[in-house]
Amino acid sequence: MIIMGHKSKKSLVHQVKETLQTKLHAGDSKHLDKQSHATGEKIYSYSTLKTYMKHGCAFAKWAKQEYGCKTLADCRQHVDAYLQHRASYCSPFTVKLDAAAIGKTYGESTTNFVHTPSRLRSEVTRSRGEKGMDKHFSEVKNSNLVDFCWATGLRRSEVKVCTGSSLVTCASSPVGLGIHVESGKGGRERIAPLYCDKATAEKIVSMCEQAGDRRIFDRIHSAADIHGYRAEYAQRVYENNARPLDTLLRPEKYYCRNDKAGCVYDRQALQATTNALGHNRIDVAASNYLYNVK
Repeated sequence: MIIMGHKSKKSLVHQVKETLQTKLHAGDSKHLDKQSHATGEKIYSYSTLKTYMKHGCAFAKWAKQEYGCKTLADCRQHVDAYLQHRASYCSPFTVKLDAAAIGKTYGESTTNFVHTPSRLRSEVTRSRGEKGMDKHFSEVKNSNLVDFCWATGLRRSEVKVCTGSSLVTCASSPVGLGIHVESGKGGRERIAPLYCDKATAEKIVSMCEQAGDRRIFDRIHSAADIHGYRAEYAQRVYENNARPLDTLLRPEKYYCRNDKAGCVYDRQALQATTNALGHNRIDVAASNYLYNVK
């Protein structure tokens, strides 16, 4: 942890950025680090670093304006007040991100800070309902992108780097094909199975053959609801693998909590969905991607 002395002439914003920059370990395996409990002091991607810098700097600017702080050490005592201030008008998701960024800056667990509101699935608005940006994106004109994302469930960052040679055989896919993701979230490698009809699969094969070793998409429209297609993909993967719940024993079922209490999933199908999405925990798929199943 880097704590600047009072005589430091570096601005608070510079102190935050410098501190977080030292923690960037792009390319390291988060999965392996978790096994050795070594993730606390590391940031694994440039996008996460950028996000943490944005939220960490916002805190530093607030502490300077409200309390005249000049160093990160000065700011530390005001973390709880800042999070409570943010909770008065920001969503629980945003406040949790604030806490994560500040915690990473100080090298501390967020459990050291004041308790912040729980994140409820019912409060998520991303990819739900019609948004203003939807009017600026034509699914007809961008049908290749839509079909590809719908069939593969890839993240936007993963779609960007896909080449024609990313298409591989995949035994877990209904059409026997998948997309090789060399470095997904946390640097994890996986094969995302295609879950689509035969005609869509043939279309994707043609797109990959045309691209060859080049990227399949030169540009991805900023208004494309990639996360929405990913959620539809997750539901399709689950439904294709799910067994009748009334035939399963209790240990074979996954019971949701909090705002999805009462929803039950086939644990085996949920694991297949989680693997396809490139996540580690099945509760993420159950809470954030799937429709209610009771």
